[in-house]
Amino acid sequence: MPVAADVPAVTLDGVSFAYRGGPRVLEDVSLEVERGAFLGIAGPNGGGKTTLLRLVLGLERPDAGSVRLFGSAPQSRGMPRVGYVSQRAQLASATPVTVREVVEAGRLSVRGPLGPLRAEDRAVEALAVNAFAVRNLVRAAEDAGARFVHYSTDFVFDGSGTAPYTEDVRPSPRGTYAASKLLGEWFALEAPHAYVLRVESLFGSPANWSGRRGTLDGMVANLEQGREVRAFTDRIVSPGYVVDIASATRHLVTTNAAPGLYHCVNTGHASWYDVAREVAALVGNRQPNLVGVTMDQMKTKAPRPRYCALSVAKLAGTGFTMPAWPDALRRWLAARGALTT
Repeated sequence: MPVAADVPAVTLDGVSFAYRGGPRVLEDVSLEVERGAFLGIAGPNGGGKTTLLRLVLGLERPDAGSVRLFGSAPQSRGMPRVGYVSQRAQLASATPVTVREVVEAGRLSVRGPLGPLRAEDRAVEALAVNAFAVRNLVRAAEDAGARFVHYSTDFVFDGSGTAPYTEDVRPSPRGTYAASKLLGEWFALEAPHAYVLRVESLFGSPANWSGRRGTLDGMVANLEQGREVRAFTDRIVSPGYVVDIASATRHLVTTNAAPGLYHCVNTGHASWYDVAREVAALVGNRQPNLVGVTMDQMKTKAPRPRYCALSVAKLAGTGFTMPAWPDALRRWLAARGALTT
C-alpha cells in the first residue's frame, strides 16, 4: 500500500534491547528520521551502533518499545525496500542482501564515463567514484590477501614543470577531477601490496571499436579521411599504449616488484601537434590539414596540465623498459590495418 508522504522514514519509540544473557545494549532509545534526511551515528566500539541498524533492518526485535519503517514494522510484508551498504566486504549470513546488491551498491546513476569534463560539475560523484570507491576496493583486496592495482592520471600535476615528472614530485591538482584522482591514489597506497600506475593520453582501441574514443582515435579517423585536425602546440604529453601498459602491469605483479607508485607511459614526450604529424606520416597522409592551437585558445571546463610528460625511469629500474611512443603508435596502427609506411 502507498505510504503517506508525512510518515517518517524511521521511527524508534522507547526501544530497549539486550542480546540473550547479556547486558542492555540499548535502553529507551527514541528518534525519528525524516525522508530525505542524512543521519550519522557516532560512538565507541560496543556502543550499540550496529545493533541499532539490525533493529531497523528487522534482524532483531526490541525487548521493549517499537521500531517503524515508513509507519510499519520492519518485518511487515510489502514494506518499502531498504538499502544496506556494508562497512566491510564480508557480511553476516543473516544480512538480507544479495551478492549482486552489494556489488551494485557502489554504482552511481551516471550516464557516460565520469571523466574530467563531467567531474568538474559533479564533485560528489567524482569523489565517490575516483576516491571512496577505491578505498572500498582496497579493503576487499586486504580481506582477500590480494595484490591491488590502481590506475591514476597525469592530471594530479599542475603542468608547470619543464622536465618529465618523476614519482617523487609533489602533486598539485587543479580541479575536481584531479583532486579526486589524487585522493584515490592515497587510498590505494594504503593497501600493503598496491601498485598505483599513473597513465595518460591512452590509445589502443581496435578499428571496429564502438565504445568511448580517445584523442588519438579521432586524430586517426580525421587524418585518414583528409579532414582538419586541430592539435595543441603547447601541451606536452607522454602517450600510453594500453598493450604496453598491460605488459608493464603484469611485469610488476608477477616479478614481485616493490609496491608503490609508478609512472607507466611510453617512453618520450611530444606536443599533440607533433603526435598528429607522426600519425599523418604513418597513415600515408602526405599533406595533412593540421591546425596548431594553444591551450589559451581552447578553454576547457576541466583544467588540463600544460606540461605532463612523465618519467618512466623508476619502472625501468624494475627491469621493464617501456617502448618509445612512436614505436607504440606504429604497432597500434599496424594492428588496426591503418599503417601505410
